[in-house]
Amino acid sequence: DGTQITFPTTRDEVGDVSGDWDIYTVDADPTSRFFRQITTTEFIECCPDWGSRDTTAPTLKLPTDIIKEATGPDGAAVEFKATATDDVDGPLPDSSISYKTDSGTVASGDIFPLGITTVTVTATDHAGNTATGSFQITVKYAFGSGSGGSFGEPVRDSELNRLAAGAGVPVKFGLGADFGLTIFAAGYPTSKQVSCPNGLPPDNVEETSTVSRSGLTYDATSGLYTYVWKTDRAWRGTCRELNLQLADGSDHRVQFQFT
Repeated sequence: DGTQITFPTTRDEVGDVSGDWDIYTVDADPTSRFFRQITTTEFIECCPDWGSRDTTAPTLKLPTDIIKEATGPDGAAVEFKATATDDVDGPLPDSSISYKTDSGTVASGDIFPLGITTVTVTATDHAGNTATGSFQITVKYAFGSGSGGSFGEPVRDSELNRLAAGAGVPVKFGLGADFGLTIFAAGYPTSKQVSCPNGLPPDNVEETSTVSRSGLTYDATSGLYTYVWKTDRAWRGTCRELNLQLADGSDHRVQFQFT
């Protein structure tokens, strides 16, 4: 309760050095001179405490969820910092805080991959008590960068794009940089039939091409990707939605009407 202090010493009850360690108590009042010997054996008595210990976990302050634009095919470097304070130890040092993902231990400034990564944070005080929390890091492409914030001409997601069934249509978009040609999520792009009309203003696609199959290219001069979508003649008289889901998990849809 804070009224007494316990300590080991080689003094005896009359103040002489006895040569062996015993445990004493004294009033916490600095004016007190009342010492009490607790142990009397000839053995070394050491390290007394009052039987109480720190059982309270520290308080952990987590970073807010982070959204970062990719800077390369591997993702982006992300900086973050959590802090922790303990009732007994006070502010805990950075070394007492660890960060882990499903891939293992990480640190601020590491490269995080495209998509959403959950970072688990653990703070440990001197008594071994732990506090755990988590935050998310999202790394994504800057879709629409250089192409008006979305798809670029001749196709727009704000319109019902009309073209002849069977033609190849160039779907253009920017990501802010050249990330190679493996930018799509596995199994994408995909398309599905949708209701027609759909409320979007119709607009004729003025740029088409004759191609045998769909394909993706990147133009360094314009900084734009072009996915040439080979449509099917059997789609005449229908509407379809094309989804270019990216490797960061984001969906980007655009609708067409085939004549």
